[in-house]
Amino acid sequence: MTTMKQWLLSASLAAAVFTAGCGGSGSSGSGSTPPPPDPTPTPTPTDVKVDGPLDAVQTPLSETVLAQLRDAVAGTPLEAIVASADQIIVQDLLDIVDALALGLQSAATSGNPTAIAGSATDVQVQVFQLVEHLRELLDVLAAGTGGAPGAGVGGNPLAGTPLEALGTALLPILSPASSLLDPANGTDLQLTQLAEVVALINQQLQAGLAQIPAEATSAPVVGGVFSTLSTTLTDVTALIGAAATYNGANTTAQIQNTVDNLLVNVLTEVLPLRFLEEQSGNPGALTGQIEGGVAQVSAVLGDGLGQVLTPVLEQLLGGALTPVLDPIENAVLPTVLTPIIDALSGGVPGGIGGGFGATELGSLLGVVGTVLAATPLGDLLGTILGPLLCLFEGTPLAFLCDALGS
Repeated sequence: MTTMKQWLLSASLAAAVFTAGCGGSGSSGSGSTPPPPDPTPTPTPTDVKVDGPLDAVQTPLSETVLAQLRDAVAGTPLEAIVASADQIIVQDLLDIVDALALGLQSAATSGNPTAIAGSATDVQVQVFQLVEHLRELLDVLAAGTGGAPGAGVGGNPLAGTPLEALGTALLPILSPASSLLDPANGTDLQLTQLAEVVALINQQLQAGLAQIPAEATSAPVVGGVFSTLSTTLTDVTALIGAAATYNGANTTAQIQNTVDNLLVNVLTEVLPLRFLEEQSGNPGALTGQIEGGVAQVSAVLGDGLGQVLTPVLEQLLGGALTPVLDPIENAVLPTVLTPIIDALSGGVPGGIGGGFGATELGSLLGVVGTVLAATPLGDLLGTILGPLLCLFEGTPLAFLCDALGS
């Protein structure tokens, strides 16, 4: 770990030296006119997508589930936090998983376990995007807690807020990691190196989260974002490490575990259903059903990786996820979110406090928590899951249903 830290810091220093030597306010003394800028510069590859089987998970989570939550809190600091969580967790981190799933598929097709190494380029781009979006998350959190979003290089936007420790832990690693990972800098990292970089970022994230107030990590929605990010980054760290050893069985198990945990956490923690259960004194009444349905989805993924073609696997995942998400979209979300929308329609009262202090975000979460505590859990019971149906039942591909246990 110490070697990797030195490597990251050296990369940052090298980038700074290169920048100082190539321009800025200094003069070369040659009197020559610098060349005009490239009229079509290559954009930094942010927000690049991986097209793989997990698109079947990403699209409905983002466009159906989190979009409804984001709309419910539109115009408040929670809107940007949910959008940031969508980008980091559902897009960046799941795209890393998707890239490695494609690499695993390639390894199975070719019969060469080392073929998964070809996914390193896509993984590097996604880790770079993750770093950039984590920096944006710090600004988003600062905007709702009285911090200084856009504090600039070296500044902690969360300084003076209850979440200051999170910025203090993350910022020293994010800047050098960005310099090292940026494909525009011409550095091509291998999976073993990427595993070390992600492990360092995860180490700093966990250290920061451990130092913020417990009330913040247990708050509705935002606490779910923190816990989901924490678990998912830990899982992805282990996944990249497994892929770097070219062990197909371990990599498959890590992919399955990562997707299972992510789905459960987004659907029960970011969507504050577990919080609702705790307030009503009925832990597991909703989340237990969701966990059962997600287990079937992850089983389809685990059984299908390396066994069926990627388009078929994507269809199977979509078919397995539908009976989990449909009742959440059509029954659970309207019941949970409509009272929140009503409560926020007149604005947010100030000075509620909690783990975020007497800030706009603290006041907002106080309202959300009060509304959830008053939501009748009984209205939601029995609405979650129907039986898992196989997408290919009654077709020439029906044999896949037996193969996948559907």
